[in-house]
Amino acid sequence: MAKITILYDGWTLCRSPLSSPALHLLDILANLPDGIDAHVAVPEAAPAWLPAGVQVNRIDAGGSERDRLRWEQRTLPALAGRLAAAIHLMTPTAPLVRSGRVFVSPAGTVDERRGLWSRLRGALGRGGAARARLLWPADLPPPLEAADPVRLPISFDPRYRPHNYFLPPQIDGAPEIPATFYLVHIRPDRETIRRALEAWTWASGPIGEVYPLVFLGLPESLQDFTRSLARRHHLGDTFRFFPAISPADLHLLYQSASAVFLPEPAAPWHSPLHLGLVCGVPVVGLETAVSSAVAGPAAYLVPGDDPRSLGSALIATIIKDELRKQLKDAALKRVAPWSLERFRERLGDIYTKM
Repeated sequence: MAKITILYDGWTLCRSPLSSPALHLLDILANLPDGIDAHVAVPEAAPAWLPAGVQVNRIDAGGSERDRLRWEQRTLPALAGRLAAAIHLMTPTAPLVRSGRVFVSPAGTVDERRGLWSRLRGALGRGGAARARLLWPADLPPPLEAADPVRLPISFDPRYRPHNYFLPPQIDGAPEIPATFYLVHIRPDRETIRRALEAWTWASGPIGEVYPLVFLGLPESLQDFTRSLARRHHLGDTFRFFPAISPADLHLLYQSASAVFLPEPAAPWHSPLHLGLVCGVPVVGLETAVSSAVAGPAAYLVPGDDPRSLGSALIATIIKDELRKQLKDAALKRVAPWSLERFRERLGDIYTKM
C-alpha cells in the first residue's frame, strides 16, 4: 500500500514550542498513524527533541506576522505541491489558494489585535477554512463557523499522569522547581497577564508567600510588564518566572504544581486545562463553552470578568482539602475515555479517506 504524504506546519515547534499548537503537533508526530510519510516544515533549525522518523524541511523565514502570513499562504502550499502532500495545520490559517487537501486541528488562534498582518492572517485563514477539513475534538460543541467538523477522540501524551513527588524533580538547565506553586502557562499576552494579576490581588495576601504564581516561559519584555503591574497591585514577592524548557520536560512541571491557573480561554486541543486534568492537578480557569465541555465539574471555572471570584477559586483549591480531592477524582474520571490509540487510528482513517 502506497504511503500518504502529510506536510505538517512546524512554525510553532521553533518559535513557541510550549504553546498548545506545538504540543498538539508533537503528540501527532510522536504517534503517527501507519502508512504516513510525515514531513514537517520549519523556519529555522529543527529542535533536537523533534520525534524520530519525521523528515524535516527547513525553509528559513523571519519572525514577524508578515513572515508568518507568507509562510502559511505561500511557503507551505508550494512545498506541499513539490511533495505531492496534504497539509496539516495546528492553527486556523488554511491557505486561501490551494488545490490539494488541507486539514486543520485548531490548537491555537490568530490574535488579530496585533496589527494589520495579523488581521490579514485571520481573514485569509477564514477564507481558506471553507475548503479545509476541520478536525475537532469529539467531546466539544462544534464551533459556530463549522457546521460539520470531522470528529476525533481527545488524546494526550502518556507522560502526563498523576505523580506525587516526595521532592520536586530536577529539570536539566532549569532552576529548582518550587515546593508549592500555581503554574501559569499562558500565551505571551498582556491582557491575560493583567487578568491573572487582578485575580491574584484577591488571593496573594492569604497564600501568596507559600504558593506563588509561577509564570512559564514569558519573554523578557513581558516579565518587565508583569513586574511593573505587580508593583502597582502591591503584590510583593508572590510571583516567579520560570524559563522556557524543553517540551519533553513539561510534564514534570505540571505534575509538581499545586494547581494550574489558566486566566485565558482554553484551546480545543492540548491546552493547559487538558494537561492539568490528566495530571490530576486542580485547575482554575475561565468558564467558556470549550472549557466547560472539556472539564465539566473537574475544574474550578469562573467568569473571566470577575477577578474576585477567580481569586476566591485560587484560595479554595489550596485550603479546601475536600475540594481538591473532588476535583482530582472528577478529573481522572473525565480523562479516562481519552485515548491516544483511538485518536491515532481515527486520524489515519481521515488521512486515508478524505
